[in-house]
Amino acid sequence: GSAGTQTAGLVFAMGNGPNTSFSAATYEYNGSGWSSGGDMSTAKSLTAAGGTQTAAYAAAGQTGSSTYTNNTEEYGGTSWTAGGNYPGPMRGPAGTGPQTAAIAFGGSPGGSGDTNATNYYDGSAWTAQSGTLSIARNFFDGAGTQTAAITAGGWQNPDNTNSTEEWDGSSWTAGGNYPAAIRGLALSGTQTETLGFGGITTTYVATAFEYNGSTWSSKPSMATARRNSGRANVGGTASSTFAAGGFDGSGDYSITEEFNKSANVITAAAWASATAS
Repeated sequence: GSAGTQTAGLVFAMGNGPNTSFSAATYEYNGSGWSSGGDMSTAKSLTAAGGTQTAAYAAAGQTGSSTYTNNTEEYGGTSWTAGGNYPGPMRGPAGTGPQTAAIAFGGSPGGSGDTNATNYYDGSAWTAQSGTLSIARNFFDGAGTQTAAITAGGWQNPDNTNSTEEWDGSSWTAGGNYPAAIRGLALSGTQTETLGFGGITTTYVATAFEYNGSTWSSKPSMATARRNSGRANVGGTASSTFAAGGFDGSGDYSITEEFNKSANVITAAAWASATAS
């Protein structure tokens, strides 16, 4: 799980690649280095997450090799406190938006099935929305706000999907397909300016693509191919984000890379190494 911006980021709810062990640790990023924050009460991963460095949330998630939780925790800048429970135990839902106006969707309640449910959070309770994803999926990400969200990729049993969907506050509609069927990618930005990066297709990838509200275009790749990296969420943009940690099939990473895109056409977009998480 992750939240914040490139210069005020937060990473939490971490597991190792095979999801056999989990951490309750929290780390804060100031744009140049990482420091420890308050531990979560529940160690978990694959959680719906968003917010800022001083007002983040982590809803649902995986707590064991085959156990899931419905708990929500809220971060206030130094410590985590209990929030309203998610509608059901779930792994791999996507989340975005601030702590008091969040949206989460999809996920797997267990077994071979996924959900297409959409839920709102007001800072104290989750409520189900009538609009649902066109494709039930998990192991994916979201960006944007409670009334203008976007999601792409994910695991649609028994394979990855390249589907992009856009939320307008009441319903999901199809957007331009992601360039590859992929899961475990990260998204930063808004519904009309989104950066997608990393993930796993048939192999682990470092590729990055930007969405303009209708189509995806290629951007510079990360130095290291990996999935499930932490990213900037609320306040994060397609022009300024980070990728922290991740897994490449053989091991976990502590590296951080930052993406920056200048409005000056002389300076191209690029990833740069940053202090390890």
